[in-house]
Amino acid sequence: MNLKALIRKAKDEPGGTAPNRPGATNGYSSRADDPKALTLSESKGMSKEQELELAQDLPVMSPTSTVKAAPPSVMLMEEWLPPEAEAVLLGNLQARHADFVQLRGKRTAMYGGKPGPSFEPEALPSWLQKLCESVSASSAMEEVPNHVLVNQYQAGEGIMPHTDGPAYLPRAAILSLGSAVVFEFWRDHAHAKTGESPVSLLLPPRSLLVFEAEAYTSHLHGIADRRFDELQGVANWTAEAQSRYQGPDAPDWAQRQLVTSGLRRAERYSLTIRRVPQL
Repeated sequence: MNLKALIRKAKDEPGGTAPNRPGATNGYSSRADDPKALTLSESKGMSKEQELELAQDLPVMSPTSTVKAAPPSVMLMEEWLPPEAEAVLLGNLQARHADFVQLRGKRTAMYGGKPGPSFEPEALPSWLQKLCESVSASSAMEEVPNHVLVNQYQAGEGIMPHTDGPAYLPRAAILSLGSAVVFEFWRDHAHAKTGESPVSLLLPPRSLLVFEAEAYTSHLHGIADRRFDELQGVANWTAEAQSRYQGPDAPDWAQRQLVTSGLRRAERYSLTIRRVPQL
């Protein structure tokens, strides 16, 4: 199911709203390359937010979640989030279009307050609070996250190598929505400057990436500015993954994005979920 279909699914469910006439209505406009396609960035309509329903038995981090060849303490759970929950999250983000601001080539929304020495926590929307509680339970976080940063990337957009810094507890969880991308780690700033290849991971939509300790404090992470990702050499692009994502029962995102030589980028949303300490 593509991003357009996921958003429409959320809008068609109870509590959602739909445009009342075809074309650019209720603040919606169409893409030039697909007159029927609507993106969150183009939406200015405000639809009713839906509550997030998540089962108690979501996948839990285990030794099998560790990615070989990735930095220590990097764990990945593919298909962590159910498709129905992804649709709800996308629909709710659409309803909060006005929260997003343009920042360094991507659009960003922040929930929970502004991190820093004078941090004043703000209540999360109920659906994000539920998500944070589920992330905490699945990844054995000692404290429930209280901050969510949402980044919206168009195809070709990325984020430069960086660390998240000391404003948060040294653990981050990243939930991917809408499409897959190749995510990269560098050992340190010197490694990032040399041009040597980073350690790369394929993050499918609905996957949950968690990293802590040195992977958080010392390693840099980022996403290259490009429209196409080579998959050769990607740490979790194993023979088993290739069979699963290139076979007859491949998920929708794989059928849309994977080509013979790699991955075509598409619109993607990432939710970076962390805990800001309260002094």
